[in-house]
Amino acid sequence: MIKAMMFDLDNTLCPISKQINPKVLNYLNYFASKNILLCIISGKPLAYLIGLCRQAGLDSIYLYGESGLVASKGCCLPPPYVKYYGKSQDFEKIKRKIKKQIENESITNIYYQPNEVELTIFFYDNATHKKLKKLLNSNSYKKNKEIEVFDNIDSFDVVPKFFDKGSAFNEFAEEHNLKTDEIAAIGDSENDYPMLIKTKNSFGIQMKEKLYVSNNFSSIESCMEFLKKEVDNDPAL
Repeated sequence: MIKAMMFDLDNTLCPISKQINPKVLNYLNYFASKNILLCIISGKPLAYLIGLCRQAGLDSIYLYGESGLVASKGCCLPPPYVKYYGKSQDFEKIKRKIKKQIENESITNIYYQPNEVELTIFFYDNATHKKLKKLLNSNSYKKNKEIEVFDNIDSFDVVPKFFDKGSAFNEFAEEHNLKTDEIAAIGDSENDYPMLIKTKNSFGIQMKEKLYVSNNFSSIESCMEFLKKEVDNDPAL
């Protein structure tokens, strides 16, 4: 029985930097009408998610920004509450060190996302991606047991060790008294793996590494239709 759904945003719920399309939004509203708890978990900042959900009219959705490190609910700004995970002086020092090294190596053509906890570094071309990857994969960071680095399609996410979408999944399950398999997790890329492995109801959208998901779909629409059938066939809903 699925009681909650956790969606990655970019290239899962919608294309990068695009709105949620009306057909997908109709599915979300349908699931909400069945008392399914809905959650978006993304590398984007909380304020970005709030603005997106306000435009979509998703006023009761749970939000985890910065790959699960900043949490709230709904589309009000300021939000009704904010929870932070993994925030520490040690992690702030690591972020400053990475930024300084990027500066020292004259790596340009980047953009730092305005986060509260996570370090997100966007790159504009393949050459910059390679330079950043080499830096972040250097021995000094590989040996650092305090961070995790995710290589995304357009950016790198640096998070405190043990604080990622998987830990956010656990937090959400505990907060709502849910068993892990009562939550459907939907994602498309590497930084989604930590939450996808938490539940047997794991679904990919054009996922390259299919071993992380129970089902892999060519589009979010086909995934939503599958989920709708699962919900409709549940006698408890």
